[in-house]
Amino acid sequence: MRFSRSLLCCLLGLCLAASPAFAQVDANGGPEGGDIEGGAEGGDSSLVVLNGRGFGHAVGLSQYGAYGRALAGDTYDKILSFYYDGTTLAPITDFKEFDPDRVPETVDVDVGVRELIAISTPLEELGPGEWELSVEVGGTVVGVSTLPLTTHYDGARWHAEYTDKTTGTTTDVCDGQALCENTVLEVAQTIGTRAVIEEYEDGPNLGSHLGGRYLLRPAGVAVDGATPDVCGTGLEFCITHSRLRRVQPGTPNVLIGVREEIAISTPLDELGPGKWELSVEAGGQLIGLSTLPLTTRYDGARWHAEYTDESAGVTTDLCDNDSRCLNTALEVVQTVGTRAVVEEFEDGPNLGSYAGARYLLHPAGVPLNGSTPDRCGTGLEFCVVVADLDMEKYLYGLQEVPTDWPAEALKAQAVAARSYAAATIVNRAAAGDWADEPFNLYDSTADQVFTGWARESGCVWHSWCDAVNETAAEVVVYQAEIATNEDPTTQNPDTTNPTTQNPDTTNPTTQNPDTTNPTTESPDTEGSAEDGSSQRTDDETGDVTGSGTQNGEATVVNEPRIAQAFYSSSNGGHTAKPSDVWSGGVDLPFLVPKPDPFDAAVDPETGRARNPNATWTRSYSIAELTRWLNNYTVGGEAPLNITSLRGIDIANAPKSGHVLFAEVTVHDAGRSVTLRRNGEPYGAWLFYAIWRGCKTAQGCRPPVGSQFTIEWPTNPAPEAVPVFEFSDLSPDDYFYEPVLWAANEEVVSGAAPQRLGPHDQINRAEFAEILWRFEGRKRPHKRNNFEDIAADASYHDAVHLLTEYRVTTGTSPTTFSPEMTLTRAQASTFLWRFAGTPEPNVDSTFEDVPAGSYYSDAVRWMVEHGITTGTSPTTFSPDNPTTRAEAVTFIWRLAGLPDAFAAWVRPMLPPKMRTMPNS
Repeated sequence: MRFSRSLLCCLLGLCLAASPAFAQVDANGGPEGGDIEGGAEGGDSSLVVLNGRGFGHAVGLSQYGAYGRALAGDTYDKILSFYYDGTTLAPITDFKEFDPDRVPETVDVDVGVRELIAISTPLEELGPGEWELSVEVGGTVVGVSTLPLTTHYDGARWHAEYTDKTTGTTTDVCDGQALCENTVLEVAQTIGTRAVIEEYEDGPNLGSHLGGRYLLRPAGVAVDGATPDVCGTGLEFCITHSRLRRVQPGTPNVLIGVREEIAISTPLDELGPGKWELSVEAGGQLIGLSTLPLTTRYDGARWHAEYTDESAGVTTDLCDNDSRCLNTALEVVQTVGTRAVVEEFEDGPNLGSYAGARYLLHPAGVPLNGSTPDRCGTGLEFCVVVADLDMEKYLYGLQEVPTDWPAEALKAQAVAARSYAAATIVNRAAAGDWADEPFNLYDSTADQVFTGWARESGCVWHSWCDAVNETAAEVVVYQAEIATNEDPTTQNPDTTNPTTQNPDTTNPTTQNPDTTNPTTESPDTEGSAEDGSSQRTDDETGDVTGSGTQNGEATVVNEPRIAQAFYSSSNGGHTAKPSDVWSGGVDLPFLVPKPDPFDAAVDPETGRARNPNATWTRSYSIAELTRWLNNYTVGGEAPLNITSLRGIDIANAPKSGHVLFAEVTVHDAGRSVTLRRNGEPYGAWLFYAIWRGCKTAQGCRPPVGSQFTIEWPTNPAPEAVPVFEFSDLSPDDYFYEPVLWAANEEVVSGAAPQRLGPHDQINRAEFAEILWRFEGRKRPHKRNNFEDIAADASYHDAVHLLTEYRVTTGTSPTTFSPEMTLTRAQASTFLWRFAGTPEPNVDSTFEDVPAGSYYSDAVRWMVEHGITTGTSPTTFSPDNPTTRAEAVTFIWRLAGLPDAFAAWVRPMLPPKMRTMPNS
């Protein structure tokens, strides 16, 4: 992966309630663009210039700032103490919400109150080595049974009996065992798929459970010093199906997305006898098993869980005629194999790949714990949740920064991510609107990007997992000032109402797209806390207001709290406080705005800035700005109706530079309008008008973020529309539109003045230059060792950048062979690697593309996305020379296909894209 380009997901947009919208526009942000139509860069005096800095919300840790500080020698604790002012580090287990002695890792479910039960399994599953029950008391095994077991309590001791039908012998494993007296008996299924609970031997079936552990608790027998009052009377006892997993703070559950249908499978080479297996459950009961890829869907009433045996042409629905699949959540558990792949539909887009996963599929509109979750979509949609992840394993699967960054920067990121996750989980657990949701965290920039297998599988070689391990359980902690009317000596953290403690317990990120004010138009407003708390910091000072006594009655006490450690890619040289960027943002005492000279991430060896978005520029015509401002409206406010735009002024912006709540005045002919929402300054009107308008304009580069100033043109003039005329280009040519686009975007130039040369063969250097221009003419950070690339060659930077991106490795360790004719196989491979080597979902393509060849995956990917149709229905002609027309057409098609890029590349697509993904 070309990490120097990507900086991976939240690094580019921002994570943690920042702006996913930002993450989907150009991430390179430098002044090299060269666009001609819409978003042109450079010194044209007729254009309005946005001079910007930073990329992200700038609240809390800057990932590039951490990178720069690590380069300068700072340790991770020092990095964290700068970005989270006045905080310390402490183990997560210091907090009651994550203390395993206080919060059980499992939930116990009361099955019923009975005098006598039998625990067995379907008789056909019995046999040597096929089924086994372990009978335990206080963790000590008193006996083992491989036959159906009947248990009863006689008022003083347990009896646990099984009968060998062939010999007529009955054995009581508790006979003579003092451990079985006046205690709780535990029966655990150690071998077999499921156990059936019956009211008595061969009596009514009470339930069938997978891998059960049952607690048998007699009435009147004290447990943990107290006698339960829910276990009947006399000889009755509770039957508890124990150790079922649940949503709780210690085990993060991550929402993948809301889909109508998903398929759960694994890479085909991992399928086979004994290699892979899925267990399908509903309500804790086993529905069936599959050793083949499984497709699941909900039809509004019941689930369908289907797999197909291709050799027999038979499709099996595990839920067919099974009432347990009605109006419930389905659980799909991978019981055998290394990983499972989740796709949007069978052979559809890959949503993620996870190791040993357990998936909760929760339909919209189906009650959970007595109420209906509102974050599982509508209609036939359902949540797809990766459930019960251990906190550290969850962190292993995060994809936030490149793994080759300095170790101290990675450690700072690991602690910030752990702190954010922990605080968010606790906050949402205390929030009424989250009580019945089946997940804790989003897998997106609304929270943190969890890619699972892509990161977990690399733990044996990359340093990210080392950073997680070396900071194990560490979180950022701050002292929250709590106003109380009680004697502070009586304050017990275990009994304090968590919903009233301080602004940190109101979760800024719970304002997701389902509930965000639609007038704001962008996910940038996710993360705004609107609890009305008075504990805020004065503008730019960091002094806490709203604390102290109230009428001489209130007392302020300090309590340690896990900091919700917001972070983003780059703060542009100055951190921000929440109210700079979020509507109603609560200004917490550890989020103090301050200058950050390390955000540019200057390499001490080269003196060059590593952060591509430390500063950036965008340029637009007055006509474009007029059109975009007139097309964008804020709910409840009158349209601007600009007739002759004369200027735009920005005043009272915070030192962080965000314009979202600054006073923005638009000057029209004969009038000036200050942009407001509900009477308050709303500079976000300007930002979103530009951002949304530019995204719909071909070839336009939206602003990187909302930290910018405006430079009005000194010589306003209508923008000239370039005209390209090629004598060898006809509207009837299949490459006509691609050529006009490429010429307009300066991605390609003619072979000679007024001549395209569409059928001329293209060489490796020329194709490298085309890709380089498509990427925005970025300057490479590294140099390669190719002896045949002259320093003054026009393709010098292009080849170096493609080497840095690992698009090319050369024709030898020391040569690139720039003059060598580019074959169609090489062109397809360059494009595929440029797109991030996404896994193709097409099995085969053309007769002349051998499976396993270096270009076979690339051609499969091109066919999947319609980038190539081949030279005939059955041939690709991989060894044929690539023509200029073919090269331009390939690029043009790719420029309109954001989904053709690997998921990790999509947040930082090339600036010359014709289409950007929807925000």
